[in-house]
Amino acid sequence: AWIVAGATLPGLLAWIWWRPELPGRAPGSPALEWVLVLAVAAAALGLVRARTRLGAIATGGTLGFLVALLFGTLGGPDLVVTQLLVETLTVVLMVLVLRRLSPGFARVSRRRRVAAACAGVAVGAVAALATSSFTGRRGLSEAGAYFLRAAPRVAGGRNVVNTILVDFRALDTLGEITVVAVAGLGAAAVAMAARRPR
Repeated sequence: AWIVAGATLPGLLAWIWWRPELPGRAPGSPALEWVLVLAVAAAALGLVRARTRLGAIATGGTLGFLVALLFGTLGGPDLVVTQLLVETLTVVLMVLVLRRLSPGFARVSRRRRVAAACAGVAVGAVAALATSSFTGRRGLSEAGAYFLRAAPRVAGGRNVVNTILVDFRALDTLGEITVVAVAGLGAAAVAMAARRPR
C-alpha cells in the first residue's frame, strides 16, 4: 500500500497542479511501434495471469525482449543491447533460483487478486500519463545544448547519447560494466555451487 501510494499520489498531485495537455499520436510514428506496444501489453497480461513460476519467467523474459525491440524502433540501439543483456541475465538468475522453489504460486483469495489488479492498473495508468505528459515539456537546458554542440566536435559522434556514455561519462559507464560483470560472476558462482553435491 505504501508503494502504491508513493507511486500514484505524486503523479496525481502534479497532474492537478500543472494540468498538462494530453499528447496525441506522434507524427510519422510507424505502425510497427503500435504492434509492439500491443504485444507488450499482451505479454504483461499473460505475465500476471501465469499459474506457474516457469511460465511467469518465460513470459517476463518475452516481455523484456519485446521492450528491447520497441527501443530499437525508437532509435536506441544502445538501449536495445543493454535491455537484452539485463533481461538475459535476469532470466538466467531466476531459473537458477527456481530450482529451489515450488513449481506453482501459492493460492490467494479472489478479493486480494482484484485489489492487486486495481492497484496495478492505477499505478500503471498514472505513471504512463505522467511520463507522456511531462516529458519534453521544457526548453533545452544549458547542459543539453553543450552536449549537442560538443558531441560532434569533441567526441566525433553524431549520436549524443552514445558520446555522453562513452566519452563524457566514461567512468560512469565503466562502473555500470563492472556491476554487470560482478553480477555475471555471481550467477556463475551460483550455477557452480548448485552442481556440487550436498
